[in-house]
Amino acid sequence: MTRAPSHGDPLEGLPSRARIAELILGGHPPRDTYVGWQSYRSRRGLLLPAPAISPQQWRTIPESRRADYDLFRHLTNANLPLQDTPMHDKVGRLIRRRLRGNTMKQDDPTRAGVMVSGWGNYGKTASVCSTAAVFQDH
Repeated sequence: MTRAPSHGDPLEGLPSRARIAELILGGHPPRDTYVGWQSYRSRRGLLLPAPAISPQQWRTIPESRRADYDLFRHLTNANLPLQDTPMHDKVGRLIRRRLRGNTMKQDDPTRAGVMVSGWGNYGKTASVCSTAAVFQDH
């Protein structure tokens, strides 16, 4: 999928109706299992936002594809990519240092864990999982 339409087709990069249904209905195993973690690592960052189109372009789209576009737009808006913020960067540096230190230790005990606190829906779990996945990939 591409982010910007080209060649005049406002829906270039929009997945098929079957793929949109698969993205919405296809469950993913929980991240707290090995299979779920590997699934998360392999698919993170693959869902790109729907292409931005103007209201005039939207009106030119056939009715059936309009519904597909709107549904995919809702899906991608509900699953926005993680934003790089100063706090995300700070938490990421701390966790990377802790993970790197623990992988280098030759004997017990490992260094203490990291607690990330804050109000709900601020991206704590997403930041920690993203950092751990990038660390494991490297």
